[in-house]
Amino acid sequence: MVNRQDAAEQQRIEIEKLASVDDSFKPGSQVIVKQMFSFLQSPIAELRHIAIFGFCKLLAANRLLQEACVPVLSRLMHFYVTFEASAVDSKEQLQMHRLVED
Repeated sequence: MVNRQDAAEQQRIEIEKLASVDDSFKPGSQVIVKQMFSFLQSPIAELRHIAIFGFCKLLAANRLLQEACVPVLSRLMHFYVTFEASAVDSKEQLQMHRLVED
């Protein structure tokens, strides 16, 4: 079983090496990052959701260039803080609604 895992790991590494030769697969490919960053600023919620998911994957895989990390992380933190604040407001409103009904 361990030999299969080692072989699979080696195969994955070889595939990544081959893919890194193509510009579109290089870490932090500027074309893709710019397009995804424009999705972060979109008024369409679905596009923002896709961009957040994609950037989280890129960050987890350490595939973003250092220059792109700061603006992306700051934008993601902004979304997180906004989401948390709206969740707290919703919870408070729900509690107030329950108090009014009683």
